[in-house]
Amino acid sequence: MTNTRKGERASMAGKTTRGTIPIVNIVCYSYKGGSGRSTATVNIAFELARQGKLVACLDMDIGAPGLHMIMGDWNTDAKHKIERNAGEVGHQCFLNEAAPGSEAFERLEPAMLDVRKCVPTALEGIGGGDLACAEGALQFLFSSTRQRTLHDLAKDQGEVRRFVEKYSLLQEMLAAAVGGRKDREVYLLVDAPNGITPVSLPLLQRADLVLMFYRHSLQHVEGTIDAGRKLIHYLTDERDRRYLKVLLVGSCVPEPLIETLLAAREQVTDGYARDMLDRFVKIRDSLTSFQNRYHGAIRKLSEDIVEDQILKVLEQPLTAQLADDLPGFAERVNANETLTPSN
Repeated sequence: MTNTRKGERASMAGKTTRGTIPIVNIVCYSYKGGSGRSTATVNIAFELARQGKLVACLDMDIGAPGLHMIMGDWNTDAKHKIERNAGEVGHQCFLNEAAPGSEAFERLEPAMLDVRKCVPTALEGIGGGDLACAEGALQFLFSSTRQRTLHDLAKDQGEVRRFVEKYSLLQEMLAAAVGGRKDREVYLLVDAPNGITPVSLPLLQRADLVLMFYRHSLQHVEGTIDAGRKLIHYLTDERDRRYLKVLLVGSCVPEPLIETLLAAREQVTDGYARDMLDRFVKIRDSLTSFQNRYHGAIRKLSEDIVEDQILKVLEQPLTAQLADDLPGFAERVNANETLTPSN
């Protein structure tokens, strides 16, 4: 990996929009559902905001949006606002306009949720003291459950550029709404649709960081590796010219537990249990091989756990370690650090 400075920051797709507010574009992605991706998106957003960061969280999973359900379980006021909207208004109302502007953005208010307005103390650091921070902000923009199509992406490929322009404008307006400035970056977390589709691909190509979630099942891991190979292919041009990283995040089963089980394999006599351990071995070896093949572009996080059961436990995010690493990542993005493609 080499550090380089490019002449024009605005040329970095996914880094800024119109060169005004720095945006760290983090896309949460998975090969298929059931990986804990949406839960992790919310938890990471809360953790970053509690660290004093400006955070916007955007639900782009138009086929199966879920962030509004997670936040509806979080707080009564949030639930009432979400229920009043009844899925009518969402980012699609902006992105499906021919020429959206500030008025179109203002009309998104029923689909937006400012966490501090619901619970003024929600973003205080866990445990108080040095962790408490009054400068963080977190704003959600939900998807409409009535509009399941983005018009520009439902047509021929000639309309993709138009979508990207409107998506960039939406990002900048979100960044401004959460308090972003030229000297104050905004972390944008995007909950993307599963798979590589006409909707997910433009989102992935604009990312600075892709968090690729997977479950510890052989079928899910094999599908993730296959999707990962395709993703690296589609991101080749972006990787050649700017910093773009893919992190594999295993959910539901902690890596240290797997290693402990594997270390005790010889003591396991039950045939079914040994078969399960053999599957874990194959999963581990497949992921390691995949990571080594694309060294420099993909890294596997080894001590993060995201559990489906924590939908309502946003006060205790289990993704804190990952969030701790993201500010350092933002510094590399701000420096226009680029990756040297691996052979």
